Amino acid sequence: MRKTNADIIGHFDVLTKLNAGKKYFDEDDERYINAYTQALDVLLATKKLFEINTGAMSRGYKSVPYPSRKILQYISQHGGRVILSSDSHRKDTLMYSFRECEELADSLGLEVVEL
Repeated sequence: MRKTNADIIGHFDVLTKLNAGKKYFDEDDERYINAYTQALDVLLATKKLFEINTGAMSRGYKSVPYPSRKILQYISQHGGRVILSSDSHRKDTLMYSFRECEELADSLGLEVVEL
């Protein structure tokens, strides 16, 4: 973010995309949680939007969007806002699972911003 000054923080925990069954690391490990909360604290202070991305879902890598529910909860608790992205590479996956993501965001008290 410091390098690009991006308006939207995307792919925040994309490294979990291929981590089904904790294949590469434990997403509940305190070291991972500390790393992402430290990064989030810096990013949240910028008031930038965070992307909820469904691309890995539409391609069959994940059954849930990223960032994870835990990360989205942290973003919500610290006043962050989100935007939905299908990260689509095909017209038939535009807006993939947006209704479910809107419900997830709502359940966490997250404001979904539309551009």
